[in-house]
Amino acid sequence: MDNYATPLRLRGADKKAHDEANMRRMLQNWKRREPLLTIVECIGLIEDEFSVLKSKSWVSKWWKSDVFLRKEGSGGHNRITDVNRRKVVKMCAGFKRNRDGSFKRRLSAREASRECKRRKFDCSRGSVTRIMKEADLTYKTRKKAARLSKKNIEDRKKFYDAEIYRNIKNWQPVVYTDSTKFELQHDASTRNDGSYMEKTVDPPNASMNKHPAYIHVYGGLCGWGLVGPYFVKAGESITAALYSTEILPEMISDLNKLMKKLGDGYEFELQQNGAGAHFAKVTTDFLDEQKVDYWPKGHHPGNSPDLSSIENFWSVLKVDVYKSGEPKTIRSLKLRCRRFFKDFRPEACEKLLSSMPRRLEQLTANYWGRIRC
Repeated sequence: MDNYATPLRLRGADKKAHDEANMRRMLQNWKRREPLLTIVECIGLIEDEFSVLKSKSWVSKWWKSDVFLRKEGSGGHNRITDVNRRKVVKMCAGFKRNRDGSFKRRLSAREASRECKRRKFDCSRGSVTRIMKEADLTYKTRKKAARLSKKNIEDRKKFYDAEIYRNIKNWQPVVYTDSTKFELQHDASTRNDGSYMEKTVDPPNASMNKHPAYIHVYGGLCGWGLVGPYFVKAGESITAALYSTEILPEMISDLNKLMKKLGDGYEFELQQNGAGAHFAKVTTDFLDEQKVDYWPKGHHPGNSPDLSSIENFWSVLKVDVYKSGEPKTIRSLKLRCRRFFKDFRPEACEKLLSSMPRRLEQLTANYWGRIRC
């Protein structure tokens, strides 16, 4: 028998998905041309064409189904060809970059249907959705992030020019420092707080504290391990006095202990994200007094958490802290944080730091815009 099915080659779909679509389309053509074929004969034809042995239930499902058959009485010109399918995928898939570096989504299913009519071929909104599913493309929403200013983009360029010479081993001495907020009552995902119910019955309200208690956790990460955690009381901001007299001395002491434990020849380089407390005079005077190497002000670009490896560590920490239920007290919350810091392996720290060369490569590929951490 002739090969009635032309392979559908769309971006985003693997070979198995293509074969499944081609098999179903071939069954559609066989049923239209030779409706008296038996299921056993179809199994043999599929095996000859694709070298795959399908079960009777699989062939029966698509042989008896009218999902992939065009409506009776419709002309051949109404069938969506593979060329038009590729056009639809190109209309809707992915995002396009504007001249200012921002991204804009491509056409929606409704807009693509109208564009198809303008191009003189019919493709309904449902057909567009089905074509995207056949191409193994799913609808994903973008995460929100702070807009990068022109100064931020210029600083990211300067950071790339200054740090591109480093290799993976040279990134290990860099100690990334930052703080994050942990709430006592934390709702990780509202989508998991639901159930299937009757349409006429409303779900009960979820109780929560209006102003939950929280703590700030400060820490540092380098390629050889972690230092911290250092806790800041709720409602107390990290000022220059607090940072230079309570957090920084303890962190420098822990870093010196870590370097001494590793042996001779190990040194560290302190990275700070540019907050006011990080480069106040009292802070820089303390660092100079302790003879600590640190990045100067403006070296790390502002508004750029995607260029800091410790942000990935915070996300892993938050998942671990809340995975066994919400902590009941501040003490239990601190205990979970300390336990995670203690059990976090140095190999994992090295893996996080080793991503910096890849981030710099993505930075140029994305025209100095946001990159995927």
